Amino acid sequence: MNSSMLVLWREKIKIIEKNEARFNSKLNAGASNEEIRALNLKFNMKHNYPLPKEYLEILKVINGIDYNGFVLYGADSELLLDKPNQEIQGVIDSNVVWYEFVDPEKKYIFLGDDSISFYVYERATEKYWIIDRPSTDPIEEYQTVDELFNEMLTTALL
Repeated sequence: MNSSMLVLWREKIKIIEKNEARFNSKLNAGASNEEIRALNLKFNMKHNYPLPKEYLEILKVINGIDYNGFVLYGADSELLLDKPNQEIQGVIDSNVVWYEFVDPEKKYIFLGDDSISFYVYERATEKYWIIDRPSTDPIEEYQTVDELFNEMLTTALL
């Protein structure tokens, strides 16, 4: 993880936590190592490809988030040992849906979305992208998931 980018998105998480606390709502804690192992194993079994390690590191800090129309997928509910503070969309189930309706070639791993974009990992290039939701045309490329997640949070805080 890029340490400066990690600091940036963690600061944004703190802002969101404060905003949520005003409504007596809490963000999810990070997934445990056991939950992460189970998630990666099940995703790999279902989709024949492991989840990006960088993405799994983010889930150790915050296991999914749904804020201001922005959604970062987390570990699917049946894999969680404890009930999350927020209901989250599971990355396994979300990819099942998006592979059927958006990406049957499984070019991407869908990590999150908002009303106009998908936040994805491109398997062939090992790069992260924001892609247009209706057309799946690439909009913006990122070298790391930290950069992508920082951009997602920046957009969510607008």
